Amino acid sequence: MTWRHALAAPAVCLLLFGYGAGAQSDWIGIPLSGSAMLETFAQNYILGVDDDGRQFVLDFSVDGDVVIRLQDGRSLSGRWRMTDHTACITWADTTAEACHDVYLAGDAVNFTTADQQVLRTTRLRHDPPPWLAP
Repeated sequence: MTWRHALAAPAVCLLLFGYGAGAQSDWIGIPLSGSAMLETFAQNYILGVDDDGRQFVLDFSVDGDVVIRLQDGRSLSGRWRMTDHTACITWADTTAEACHDVYLAGDAVNFTTADQQVLRTTRLRHDPPPWLAP
């Protein structure tokens, strides 16, 4: 599976996580508990770059909604839940739930497989990136 997003008439189809993305290092961070994940996600913008070099922001709300906003103005919503240090997301355009362990290393948020292979590294931001409309 690869990280991609494309237009599908007219909805945005997006696979949030995929193999081969993000920097791999020996230390991937501290596993986030459910409460730490909720606090970290709700108080920050989570900024990443897809495999095509386009920026995105993930916005997790405390009520379980999640929205990904792409730099080109497209967006997709879904639902998220957490268990232990795992975040599970189901996007509105699919019924498949994707679950990934979450680790925090400074301002880096690493989403991993169960065997701790980093799928995607994102960064925490207190302020939105300049391209994100208020």
